[in-house]
Amino acid sequence: MADPPLTLSNIPYDCHREILRHLDLQALKNLRLTSRQMKDLCSGPVFNGFLKRQTIDMSRESLESLCRIACYEEFWGVVQELRVCVPLYDTACVIRMITMQQDVTPQDYNFVACREAVQNRFFDASALELLTSALKQLARLEMIDVDLIVVTGLGPRISTETRWWDWGENVDKGSEICRIIMSAIARSGISLEALRIFPDTPVCSVPLYDLESTTDNLKKGGYKMVPAEVKKFGIKIASRSLSDATIAFGDLRDSDPPDRGVRRFVNLLEQIPNLEELQLNIFNTLDNNFGSRKILRAIVSRIHWPHLRRCTIGGIYTEEPSLVKFLTTHPHLESLDMESFVMVSGAWQPVFKVLSEDMPVLKYLRLSNLLQNTRSSMRSREVNLFPCWEEQTQKVKDEYCEQDQAVPGPYSLWVHTREFDAEDLQRGLEFWPIAAQTFSPRPRALTSGEKYGYLYPI
Repeated sequence: MADPPLTLSNIPYDCHREILRHLDLQALKNLRLTSRQMKDLCSGPVFNGFLKRQTIDMSRESLESLCRIACYEEFWGVVQELRVCVPLYDTACVIRMITMQQDVTPQDYNFVACREAVQNRFFDASALELLTSALKQLARLEMIDVDLIVVTGLGPRISTETRWWDWGENVDKGSEICRIIMSAIARSGISLEALRIFPDTPVCSVPLYDLESTTDNLKKGGYKMVPAEVKKFGIKIASRSLSDATIAFGDLRDSDPPDRGVRRFVNLLEQIPNLEELQLNIFNTLDNNFGSRKILRAIVSRIHWPHLRRCTIGGIYTEEPSLVKFLTTHPHLESLDMESFVMVSGAWQPVFKVLSEDMPVLKYLRLSNLLQNTRSSMRSREVNLFPCWEEQTQKVKDEYCEQDQAVPGPYSLWVHTREFDAEDLQRGLEFWPIAAQTFSPRPRALTSGEKYGYLYPI
């Protein structure tokens, strides 16, 4: 008797798994609807793999979809990562593009204006309640990432580049999104291991004043802003926000005191004692460095993270004792990235000595744009990161320049960015001096005017 013909229903299970492995999520959903057998085959690990990482755009549809997934008992514990990628619909940006005769049309403007109005109404009405409900049902996540994208029109008009004139719009929307996300996390009581605010949004940060307001509101309700079990935390903050009316000129709101929100922010960091990885960028939008200096000073005086192993910090105005104490308090760091640091008092040599001699497990060190104040006017001097144990041959200099790690000058080469492994650190962190008259004017990325914006964290 001849064997029955092979069909999708009677082929071996391993063949089923191999076929299903090549299908996308929508195809699996459709196949699940064809029969009970296909529903069983497309469930379990095959289907759950698509649910592990969820992406929402904070629209009503995406949040309701997340709520439906969270309500199914068979999916509890399946969703592990949540990426929040929020579109920024800004009509002012589109108007500027039309004025500059860029490739946008009135139809693009109407689309953005309509979506902006719908988004604003939803954020004001029920976004927080829906997200809180979903997170409460999920109960536990490994990671939440929050980012913005700028939508400038119909179809694929999504901008991944943000210009200086978009700073204000990004920060206003970023503050609102941060408030909703942080409030939902606090109110839901969700267990969370990693939280990153704007890790991939280049021009966006949360002003300390807005962060302070969110923290105070949650504290009144008896909530903690960040779960204590968080092991990885990243955020971009600004010392204070810019005025919408005068953003093009970098004017500041006179009502914002320089150190407003610093204490609340440090209190937030105190709520996560088990931190293993920290990513912190501070964008100095002040005429002075007072707020930025107070942040690191408060951290070293009040916080010790015994499990901290990886640290990325940028945009700090610091004093030698504060930075040295931070490093000596965390000698078990394995990876450290320091970018756009300004040493306002003291010297860099003691810091370099600690990094090379007193941190035995440090395997990776990245230094970039380290500055040294030499005058009372607070004008900074560049620190050359060209190691003395490295020969100053033309080949080496060309390699630095090709990798965009150095700027050639008329008298010497300024290496502004350098990575060091464990072997490099054993050789020591002593650097070639830089000629006093090497750079005039200083490179654009370090000019004082940029500190009013959010692009360069100095």
